[in-house]
Amino acid sequence: MGNLLRLEWYKLWRDKTFYAVFGVTVLLGICISFDGHSVTGLQVMGAALHTANLLILPVCVFPGLFIGREFNEGTIYHGIEGGHSRLQVFLAKSVVFFAGCEVLMMAFPAANVLFHSLAFGFGESMSAEIALYLVKVAGIVAVLNAASMATGLLLGFLCRDVAKTIGISLFIFGILTFVLNLYGAKLSFLNVLIPMAAERLLMTEILPAASLWLILGSGAAWIVVLGAGAFFCFSRRTLQ
Repeated sequence: MGNLLRLEWYKLWRDKTFYAVFGVTVLLGICISFDGHSVTGLQVMGAALHTANLLILPVCVFPGLFIGREFNEGTIYHGIEGGHSRLQVFLAKSVVFFAGCEVLMMAFPAANVLFHSLAFGFGESMSAEIALYLVKVAGIVAVLNAASMATGLLLGFLCRDVAKTIGISLFIFGILTFVLNLYGAKLSFLNVLIPMAAERLLMTEILPAASLWLILGSGAAWIVVLGAGAFFCFSRRTLQ
């Protein structure tokens, strides 16, 4: 398992398309941050969370390139042929996939919030309660990001093709964005049920612990369900 993880990390850091997608997310993050209103660290954080779904758009390309491409090339089966189980190969691929997604979606926003906080102040006097809440928010955002990209994980193992995985991922992103814009205000449960919408709730006010657990549980459930579906697709696939 350790060798598989090291191999997946090596492939991730050597993948030029990973850095290309990261560059796009950075440019998009800059456009979101420098809107003429976001100056302090708290304002930048609020803008990043409120428009977090926009950062998912370029990341939708990542599953097709990191997973779908390996089916096209047949390299994903090398681990199985080398004596590892399908579960080990799947877990190694999934762990590095989710880690890559977190880097793509959180590295620049976190650095940007830190920069603005140092340059212009955080925007509110820091207390133990606010600091603890921000730590909780960071953890929940990481889970929600993984939940959003779990769809890409499923599509990567289901479609086993670069173009199909990317195309369907973008289509689902468009549908969810349309539904949220149309019905998000009327059907408030969608903001908890759909991971990329739940992040908007985290900065509207300091949510009670019950609401945070509900959002966290919803995100974790998506990861488990979609991850199980992805492994089912992989386990049923014959070696080629």
